[in-house]
Amino acid sequence: MRAQISMFTACLLMFVQVNMGLVCYQNDEKTGEILEVENDDFAYCRYFPARNSSGSLPSKKEKSDEIFKEEATDEPFEEFFNQNDSFYEVLSICLYEKYDFKKMARGFGNFQLSRLKRSKQMKVEHQFRCICNYDRCNNNATFAQYFGGL
Repeated sequence: MRAQISMFTACLLMFVQVNMGLVCYQNDEKTGEILEVENDDFAYCRYFPARNSSGSLPSKKEKSDEIFKEEATDEPFEEFFNQNDSFYEVLSICLYEKYDFKKMARGFGNFQLSRLKRSKQMKVEHQFRCICNYDRCNNNATFAQYFGGL
């Protein structure tokens, strides 16, 4: 009887682990509170570290959110995260990116903005983000030791 209960418990735990979604931290836009959100449709968690203002760049607060599976089809992250073995594991991928919105807008033929509006709002932006794929990985505590060593 005891062996049956243990076997049942083990099977139940395996079922729960397999069917649980990824848990990511997410900023509540209204309150600023950081929430834990679990969803089967999350492919990755994403973290944007805070940025101190310097020169012409304004400061930015840190932000945590997620990438849904349907959004992740254009991103090659899975290739990196799958390159694991017993002694090596990719925990996160951090990217420093540049978006030139003026050039992007020109690529959309029917997308029309006045020159004045385009020159004021369509700037080049730089973004630093980190992607990870394990529960609760997208917060400052995960990356603080690494960022502090840079």
